[in-house]
This record gives sequence, C-alpha cells and structure tokens, in this order.
Amino acid sequence: MKVVSNSTCIIALLRIGKLTLLKDLFDRIFIPEEVYREIYVDGKEGFIELERADFFEVRKIKNHLFFNLLRGLIDDGEAASIILALEEDASLIILDDKDARKIAEKLGLKVMGTTGILLLAKRKGVVKEIKPIIEEMKMGGFYLSDSIINTVLKEADEL
Repeated sequence: MKVVSNSTCIIALLRIGKLTLLKDLFDRIFIPEEVYREIYVDGKEGFIELERADFFEVRKIKNHLFFNLLRGLIDDGEAASIILALEEDASLIILDDKDARKIAEKLGLKVMGTTGILLLAKRKGVVKEIKPIIEEMKMGGFYLSDSIINTVLKEADEL
C-alpha cells in the first residue's frame, strides 16, 4: 500500500513519542520535499527521532504548475502531498486540514486524518485505546474539536 503524508500527523505523533505507530501500520510513507523541510529541522524537538525513522521516503513532485495552483488554496506541504499522492498513485493520503481534504477527495484520493490513523491502529491491534493518545496529543498542542473527539471515541467504543 502506497501512503503519502502531510506533516501534521507526523508532528503530532512525534510530540508524544508515538511516531513508530505509523511504521506499525505502514511499511513506508512517502513525503514530498516540502513536508520534509517542515518537519526535518536540525535542533527542532524530535529531530533525532525523525532522523532514526527509516520508514519515510522523501520524493520530489513533478507537476509544479499544479503545485502553484494549489498553493493559492492550501499550504505548500498539503499541496505537494496531494500532488505526490496523485503522481505515486497512492492508496491513501494522510491529511488533517479541511480544505486540503476536500481537494484531495475531489481528485479521487482516499483521505485519512490523524484520528483516522488512531482508529486504524486500534482496529489492527497496534494500540488498545486511543483516548489516552488523543489526550496526549491535545496536551502537546494538537487541536481537535470536542465533536471530532466524541465521534472518534464513539467509533472506537471508548465513550
């Protein structure tokens, strides 16, 4: 399964020391250079853990015209992630931004956000509960609305 990710999920899991959750779910995750530059900053919190993560593969996007069109609507990392997912014929793209998700879905991509990744991890037995992970992520600065949290916890049979 080819998976492309934007930076949000990676940073959220990195902040709480659960980055390997992605490796447990997917053998390899493709990220565009734009996302690489957002998350791989020497001296930044978690940089060493990111350097040790051998399951990310950085790729250059080819369609720069489309990139320039999309970046007027969403940020560079999201635009590049969508383009890379299309170019790589990815089975899944990990995006959290609402506008980016809408664009990706309109382009025929299967989209999953960070909470969807947590649900998948629970369904596959990678984690037993997602509520403590969500609480950690919120304490680490990851924003989730109460309605999203309630929906996800109900789906996970934790509410």
